[in-house]
Amino acid sequence: MTITASFYKITKSSLATLFAEQKQKGNTIIDLSGNGSDLSKSCKALFFPATEKVLEYKIVDKGVAEVKPDNFNDETKAVNRFIFGANICDAYALKVVGPVFGEGPVDRFFINKREATIVAAILCDNKKNACFCDQIIPRSDYSNAADLVFTEFDENSWAVRSNNNRSIDFFGNGFLHFIEDNTLKELFDKKEEKLFNSENPEEINYFPKLEALKKFIEKNFNSEIFNDASMNCIGCATCTYSCPTCHCFDIVDEKKYYNGERRKNWDSCAFSLFTLHASGHNPREYQGQRWRQRLLHKFSIYKDRFDKIACVGCGRCIRLCPAGVNMLEMFEKWKISIDHM
Repeated sequence: MTITASFYKITKSSLATLFAEQKQKGNTIIDLSGNGSDLSKSCKALFFPATEKVLEYKIVDKGVAEVKPDNFNDETKAVNRFIFGANICDAYALKVVGPVFGEGPVDRFFINKREATIVAAILCDNKKNACFCDQIIPRSDYSNAADLVFTEFDENSWAVRSNNNRSIDFFGNGFLHFIEDNTLKELFDKKEEKLFNSENPEEINYFPKLEALKKFIEKNFNSEIFNDASMNCIGCATCTYSCPTCHCFDIVDEKKYYNGERRKNWDSCAFSLFTLHASGHNPREYQGQRWRQRLLHKFSIYKDRFDKIACVGCGRCIRLCPAGVNMLEMFEKWKISIDHM
């Protein structure tokens, strides 16, 4: 789908004024820019919280529960929000996981939040430690990942790329703070070109072709390579919880005498309990099998189902892993075999 973008300039002081105006209207402003572009957390939790109440219930008789009237509709309501300073890879991740929550039975918790939120990302000036987004995200999708993309024009102002009319509708008259200037397209094109053509971080010596990697993982399903690669993994799930595209969850009822809540909690394929059957059998008994599933889902299963890779190359799983497990080092070790696929 071709997206016609428009370009604007806004002074940093005007942006602060705009934030204040939106707060007065009751809209929520979430400014992530103070953390710098190397955010340790993605904005995933703002749409898919680590724990979220689905509904409340009350036991009124033996075996009979009464759900709080209209509670489900109350819980799925979303306030208008403006998220400023997200990474572009994190904004793109919302598009990657969108079909999971938006197709089939629709998850109104996620979808309503997304529809009520404008995501403004900041264009990275260079690749961060262990970042390989340019190997994963197509160039055209990178440009269009967020509702708004900001890049510094000078010390006093931002250049802004708008990828849809949602932001104009969201801000209403407040959008008058933005000054249209379509000559800024060249600035964005040059910065993106520089980013995509820049040298990889020193941690990245090799990255495979995605189709070859997909075939390699599928072909080696029963191989011992995953056991060897995951030897240091402690199953803590830091990789999945920090990942902007991992989206597994569990539904639990938390009872308090005669009242309770049904909650949706993050889960992880890194845990042995994730696949443990009531019989005691576990089809993924060993950590190597769980690592295989992680790679298989990201680079094969998800691609087959949604035609996207369930990874955006943010590098958090590498930077934050307490045991030093490095997916890129695995790929480099398997280089000869992958390149022959």
